[in-house]
Amino acid sequence: MVEQEDSYDYRPVTQKDLPMIARWLAEP
Repeated sequence: MVEQEDSYDYRPVTQKDLPMIARWLAEP
């Protein structure tokens, strides 16, 4: 388990986080 990559799983994701997550996933 890679703690640095999985750290975002330790808290609930809110609608406020979605734009940031979408941008993060879209990065090459």
